[in-house]
Amino acid sequence: MKDQDNMSVKLLSVFALLAAWPPAAVAADDFPKRQTGLWVFDSPDNRLVKGSLCVDDTHTNFIETDVWSTFAQECVVSNRMATLGSRKIEANCQSSMTGKVKLTVTYEGDFTSRYHFVSASLFEGIGGKGDKLISTVEAVYQGQCPDGMKPGMRRPRG
Repeated sequence: MKDQDNMSVKLLSVFALLAAWPPAAVAADDFPKRQTGLWVFDSPDNRLVKGSLCVDDTHTNFIETDVWSTFAQECVVSNRMATLGSRKIEANCQSSMTGKVKLTVTYEGDFTSRYHFVSASLFEGIGGKGDKLISTVEAVYQGQCPDGMKPGMRRPRG
């Protein structure tokens, strides 16, 4: 019984140490890389997302172009999860417009022909009331970018 108690104390110490470990920063390389070329976006709940984006080797991180443009500077990932088909991150962000934001992004896809994500931003709204913005987005690869559309350029779709 004494050996079992010693093992329990050791395991509890390890778990306490791991729980206190600060969350690691997530680099742009930690997210799936998109195929370079033209991507078309559609969203049933956010008309501002609809359109296209020309992607090159420097614009492959979908979090920075599709969800939060200054993610690396303003957000710290607090949790990461993966299931068989999808991945999820939770992050605490600081927005110049709304202050503290709890961001959750669930995403899936092969990132060469398509991907899908849902982002939810929880923040303090007008009058101190909790508010949220949810975007469901489907992205589909279209091939090479058209002439005159440089990498990083977005075109809204009407």
